[in-house]
Amino acid sequence: MKRIVAIGLTMSGVLLAGCAGHSPYEGPLVDMAGVDQAKYNNDLSECRHKKQQASFVGAGTMISDCMAERGYNVIEKRG
Repeated sequence: MKRIVAIGLTMSGVLLAGCAGHSPYEGPLVDMAGVDQAKYNNDLSECRHKKQQASFVGAGTMISDCMAERGYNVIEKRG
């Protein structure tokens, strides 16, 4: 029984550590094939600014949604 509890606590710690690594303003994982890096950086900056202007951090995928609206292939949503 102690072993099961220890494994459960270890797994929950790993899951929490994984979640703690993302900033609320982190950009999404995007397929960068054929993407102009300067345009991407500019668009990401504008999407981050848009989220900051919303005056709350609650919309967890606001930056990802903004980048998708601009035509990027979002693989994993963040920020």
